[in-house]
Amino acid sequence: MSSSSTDRVAADLHAVTTRLEEHYAPDEAKSWLRAAHPQLAGASAIDLIEQDRTAEVLRVIDRLEAGAFV
Repeated sequence: MSSSSTDRVAADLHAVTTRLEEHYAPDEAKSWLRAAHPQLAGASAIDLIEQDRTAEVLRVIDRLEAGAFV
């Protein structure tokens, strides 16, 4: 992974974690990032973030914030 890619992953991970911690305790947010999600076609959020697919993860969090069960 290149330096710019590593920087992007770190920034995206921070942004996603910050939003998750509005709904979950820090340990729960970390578990959420690593868990497989049906809303992400069975992938984990961290895998999608590493693949530059953070927008998909953020859409799931948007649904959480709108009151949907995720």
